[in-house]
Amino acid sequence: MSSDLVLEFLQFVEGQKNQSASQLLDKVLQKSRLMTGAEAGTIFIARSRGRARWLEPASIQNDAIKVKSADFIVPIGSGTIAGYVAHKGRTVLIDDVYKIPPRSPYKFDPKFERRNYKTHSMFCFPLRNLQNDVIGVVQLINRSSGRVRKPEGINRRTGKSRKLSAYPRDVEQLVAPIARVVGHSIERAEMLDQIRAKNKTLSTRNRQLAEQRARIAALQEETE
Repeated sequence: MSSDLVLEFLQFVEGQKNQSASQLLDKVLQKSRLMTGAEAGTIFIARSRGRARWLEPASIQNDAIKVKSADFIVPIGSGTIAGYVAHKGRTVLIDDVYKIPPRSPYKFDPKFERRNYKTHSMFCFPLRNLQNDVIGVVQLINRSSGRVRKPEGINRRTGKSRKLSAYPRDVEQLVAPIARVVGHSIERAEMLDQIRAKNKTLSTRNRQLAEQRARIAALQEETE
């Protein structure tokens, strides 16, 4: 991944200012996968309530199998890969998730594997806002060799064989400026979504209030 691709990515993100948070997340994940050759990926958003902190999947994509939105949470902390990245704010590169050292602060749980899909390589990095807080995690899975992403064996959607490889080490260095800009853009998009929702609620209440006033005025006229 060259510096030209990083610049292109940054320009792309800055051009998505009017997108909703969900639209932005889908496009950012797709762009991240194209840049790195990732066959699949997930963007998690950090949530909290009191002292409890967790990650929620906000965008999921996979070129090999058909996937739907998932309803689960990942605790922030040591244990899971995404949870560790969110907790420590560190990037993690794994050539084979089934060969993670036993003493590693994180592990891969096969029970989360889909029945007809197997994870091999993984690139996971944190998203930060302007205050340097981790607001999310991007988890990219199975980098394919070449431009066309196709896991070893057969791609169930295309029927073509595929060849996977490890993520190059330089992506860890080049992703830093992207992660901060993307994190800020996602946070901004979520704030705009909240503002739009509040404005919609306020508009609805104003309309209901106007209708109530009209009914009261009509009743007063009838009474007089």
